[in-house]
Amino acid sequence: MTNIEGTKSRQLTKDDIALMVRELVLVTLPHKDPGDVPEWVRRNGNITLAVQPGYKDDPQDSRRRVCIGYPYGSIVTNGVSLLYTR
Repeated sequence: MTNIEGTKSRQLTKDDIALMVRELVLVTLPHKDPGDVPEWVRRNGNITLAVQPGYKDDPQDSRRRVCIGYPYGSIVTNGVSLLYTR
């Protein structure tokens, strides 16, 4: 039984949650493009991760923002894992 499984009947505190970065990245970021959805969500017990797509300024109209999509795939998961271990 893991720490998280043992705390299902009570409120989690910051001391109850320990994250292993590589495993966290592998299970939380989408492996494939989730498509045109406003939010990509993963739930595990009473912990929820919601990822929203990235946006950038429209080069032709500074008042508009253009959706560039979600981070997904093996390059992104490896890159985030590398950032967290540095």
